[in-house]
Amino acid sequence: MQTYIAAKALHPDQVRPLSELWPQCWRDELNERKARGWEIKWDRPFNYYDELGERMLSVPEIIQAVDDIEPLIVLEPEEHVVMERRVEFFVPGVPIPIVGYIDLIAADGVPVDFKTAGRAWSRGKEHTELQSDFYLTALMGDGLNPNRLFRYYVFTKTKSPKVQVLETSRTIRQLFFMTKVVQEVWRAIEAGAFPPNPTGWKCSEKYCEYYALCRGKAL
Repeated sequence: MQTYIAAKALHPDQVRPLSELWPQCWRDELNERKARGWEIKWDRPFNYYDELGERMLSVPEIIQAVDDIEPLIVLEPEEHVVMERRVEFFVPGVPIPIVGYIDLIAADGVPVDFKTAGRAWSRGKEHTELQSDFYLTALMGDGLNPNRLFRYYVFTKTKSPKVQVLETSRTIRQLFFMTKVVQEVWRAIEAGAFPPNPTGWKCSEKYCEYYALCRGKAL
């Protein structure tokens, strides 16, 4: 999607359909992971994911939603769209920076994040996500987004793929709460306190390398 949006904004005469861009982007990603020695544990046959991506990016509703995205264009040092923007900030009492990469900054200054999901997000989920708090804190002071808005594009991997465009905002108090959470986590790290999280997706023999030393010992 980033490749498509950038081409559409800077080189409209060279734009290729999303479904045509997918196969090469997918294979480039797999080849990069292979080159780094990263093992991929497939839940389903390889062809399932290949076909799923092409099917999702052929849905008119999804194509239209992506077409409607206008990215922020910066002219220096050379003309480019603002994607994968690295941001960082410090939280008082925490000696290391909080670092993130924002998928895209829209022309109206609102940061954008692309998500895929097994089903549509429940009502109001976008208002409780902490990810937006981090990015909005990092971007404070740039003057592009005074209302502290954040925009999610959630693409569902369902039988009939759909897209949700969800917008949320944060108050200064909400951003302050996020920094308190970071401080509490850092204090726990310094104290060596790492409580298990048995409700997370990674808590399984298949995905967690420490499973046998943790929850697996009780089975």
